[in-house]
Amino acid sequence: GDAGTISVFLKDGSSKGEIGFSMLNGTKKVIEASAWGSLDSINMSVQVSNATSNIIKTDILDSKASSSDDFDVLAYVELETKRQATVEFDWVLATGKLSVKADKMPGTKDNASVEHTGTYLLSAADPSVRSAEGTVKANDQVVTKFKGSASNGNEASPATGQLEVWDDNLVAAPLFKVVGQMTTLEQSFIAPKRIILLNSPVAGSVTLDVRNGTGSDRLVDLKLGVKEEKLGNGSKVTGSGELVSPLSETPLMLTMVFDTSTPTKMALSADLVTDGESVMSLKGDCPYSGSYMEGDVALKMGNESQVIHLKASKGFLPQKMKESGYDALWLNLGTTIDKARIDLSDLYFERGPDVAWSGVG
Repeated sequence: GDAGTISVFLKDGSSKGEIGFSMLNGTKKVIEASAWGSLDSINMSVQVSNATSNIIKTDILDSKASSSDDFDVLAYVELETKRQATVEFDWVLATGKLSVKADKMPGTKDNASVEHTGTYLLSAADPSVRSAEGTVKANDQVVTKFKGSASNGNEASPATGQLEVWDDNLVAAPLFKVVGQMTTLEQSFIAPKRIILLNSPVAGSVTLDVRNGTGSDRLVDLKLGVKEEKLGNGSKVTGSGELVSPLSETPLMLTMVFDTSTPTKMALSADLVTDGESVMSLKGDCPYSGSYMEGDVALKMGNESQVIHLKASKGFLPQKMKESGYDALWLNLGTTIDKARIDLSDLYFERGPDVAWSGVG
């Protein structure tokens, strides 16, 4: 395209420094960003602008460190839309308490204000354990409260996490609550074969509880779990789920099993149960053949049954139409309904040279 210029500058004075960059298309300024700070007063300004106006302008108008463990900041934010906000931060390092107050927040009425006070703590005994709690107000009225905790886990105990969101009181049950845990994953990567191995069995669970506005009635109670057992040269992975909701008169329970413990095939099964009776089941074997596994899976719903033909790659296979470093997991499904053949062919999930997801099709 047109010739352009990118400039990076650094200015240094006795107590003030400035750094930034600008992009020019010929002599016309395309965009410029800069930040400056003064060490004696801990002031800072950040500005991003294009040829016509300021896109974002933020000035920390007043800040002070009253002690080694207390830091107060008053900031002013101006957006291109002319919406403005004044934000105050008060962070006490020793206790982990963070208070935030914002006036004239974008998208709110002229006199609206949002205030957040919260505490974020690291356990003195174990830095891997963290907790947070806070309150959100609008126009001096409490809107919601939250509290949560998390731990990293180790070889002896799983990683855990919990989050609760309440309305303006803590008397009733939380409106939203999620609790989860997962074993610490130990993995190794075989670079030549691009294989990721989990060196320890995997187990985890998540529970979600959603209630109505008063917290008295449960809207959704969802439990999910996964467990891996090392068997022979393979493993048996069991996934489970349970859903309780007023939309269903009885709980729904789903169990899925993938068994690769035998060297010649993968066995899979699934069962959906409600009120103690199976309403849908899936069962079949997929023998191995080269880089693929292929077989028929029987789907049963009440008195009706359907056979689905499944073919899938045993792992990620090199993408021959692309340069080195790309591979994909392949899946094919097919069945016949009333003499009509239905096929889902060559569905793939692709990884790039960095082993991250790069495409699906």
